[in-house]
Amino acid sequence: MHEIENQAIGRAARSGRALWPCALLLAVCLPLTCGCRGAVTTPSVVAPMSLAGTWRGGTTTESRVWRLTQVGERVSGSSSVVGSSWTGEDGRVVGTLSGSSFGFSESYPVGSLSMPGCSTELGGVLRVDWKTPDTAAGIPPTAVPPSGRRLSMSGFVQGRGCDGSFSSVVTLYRD
Repeated sequence: MHEIENQAIGRAARSGRALWPCALLLAVCLPLTCGCRGAVTTPSVVAPMSLAGTWRGGTTTESRVWRLTQVGERVSGSSSVVGSSWTGEDGRVVGTLSGSSFGFSESYPVGSLSMPGCSTELGGVLRVDWKTPDTAAGIPPTAVPPSGRRLSMSGFVQGRGCDGSFSSVVTLYRD
């Protein structure tokens, strides 16, 4: 019986009919088995950066505090500000985090600032990054961790307040 099988295989091999299924099988199976010697890797999922928490900083003429919460890319929270001759409480911050950019608006309605009848709105896009705090920006030295680096947001903002339009560079550091 083996002789009949060997003759059949020999005829099939000479005619080329038996080779193409083997070649197809090798072409499909070989790549699946060759790469399995190392560890199997799975795609990593990068969690979005969190801006939740208390942020402190400001400009050269004012200091501000933001208390933020975050759901997905949407960020919101309360704000307070202290200028050279005025203060503001009960402000509102809303924005969207996209990669390392935080586009936001901040508003203080009438009655929330120490200047009667005044309201203000500002906005911009802040870059989120790890930095060493600048103590001139109102960050107390005791708030700087041993590594010296903290999550920060900084960028150009503009708005309108009681004294008209304004623009400035804002830098905030998370506690």
